[in-house]
Amino acid sequence: MVWLIPVFVLLFPSFFIGNIYSHMLAKATIILVTTFLLARKIYIARKIKGNEVIVPTELMFLLGFYCIRLVMLFPQTDISLFLGDAQDILFYIVVIVYISLIHKKAKKYLPYSLFFFFLLCLINNILLYIFKTDYLNLWLPFIYKGSYDIALMNLNRDRVYFENFPELVIPFLLLFGRKHKLKQLFIFIGALFIVSVSGFRTNFVMVVVATLLTLYIKISRGEISSFTIQKIEIKKIVLIMTTVVVFFSGMYLAFKINPTLIQFNTIDRLLSQNTEDISTIESRFSYMKIGLDLFSSQPFIGVGTDRFKDYLTLRKDKYSFNRSNLKIYDDARDPHNMFITIMSEGGILALGTFLLFLVNSFLIDMKRKSIGSIAFWILILYGLANPVVGFLQFNILLVMFRFI
Repeated sequence: MVWLIPVFVLLFPSFFIGNIYSHMLAKATIILVTTFLLARKIYIARKIKGNEVIVPTELMFLLGFYCIRLVMLFPQTDISLFLGDAQDILFYIVVIVYISLIHKKAKKYLPYSLFFFFLLCLINNILLYIFKTDYLNLWLPFIYKGSYDIALMNLNRDRVYFENFPELVIPFLLLFGRKHKLKQLFIFIGALFIVSVSGFRTNFVMVVVATLLTLYIKISRGEISSFTIQKIEIKKIVLIMTTVVVFFSGMYLAFKINPTLIQFNTIDRLLSQNTEDISTIESRFSYMKIGLDLFSSQPFIGVGTDRFKDYLTLRKDKYSFNRSNLKIYDDARDPHNMFITIMSEGGILALGTFLLFLVNSFLIDMKRKSIGSIAFWILILYGLANPVVGFLQFNILLVMFRFI
């Protein structure tokens, strides 16, 4: 069952099994198994002391945060949104309980399961970059329509990317230690390549930070020698760094010689002063300002879970939204910043609980410095400039990374 969580819950694109899509099947399966395991645990605990369910301390705060979001769903007027959000939030709570019940197995198997998941995501994104719409259409008969629509929207916006965090494969290279160095290098170059051509600047920053933190831990573990150790290790470090420098220098020169040679890429967006790119940043700040407005109107309890969109139409004329395709951006689900989203929807109560979760996690991660620690904080970094709070994949990964 540990292997099934990433594969079926997180897999993107999600696929159909009969008339049921994989996310729904995974949710139902995990809820049933958790109910059975929990009932069994409670029954045994009545006879054997010390057999209680142990939830990590920091996740107790996260459970509290999800409970607040669940209560703050009641101001929601859209019944379909209410039911969908309630189902997802309850599922996050179930996943915390489920992994807590099997925490020993999770600690052993979950890192490898997640590594293969992110590796599949990386390969999937590379194929999408090479074949674009043709590759996406191969999935069309088998996948959930929402997954297809998001990927197609990204292609239409000159973004070649399935939104499933393939760059998070980098910290999982720590699983291999000193072994398979060539394979590790190829995987790293693959992650570097896909974020460089995808057109997503935030993900490029994620790769840079993930690389630096992963190298730091590898050096601290002695998996990569410092400059005082064997010459052969120094040669390997120089080879890797040279590969990275040559890779980026080549892309930069290609862009300078002919900007159309490398299309739809992050380098292009970082170097150019495209009007659309500038307005993207302006609009994000406008979303954030609207979120802060909502927080100031209801500072203690917020306006309600997933209600940002209800207020967007009423307030967007007050700010700058000069976008080439306004229809897409009318549908913004949150302020594109996780903290402002939490503040506006759940007020000080929700924000305080989530901050306690983060502070507790930080204190723990300062000591353990694990794969999960790096991946967790890279995910938080992504949430600073993207809509994440209401999305299943982000929340499930947030929970999983606390157990590895």
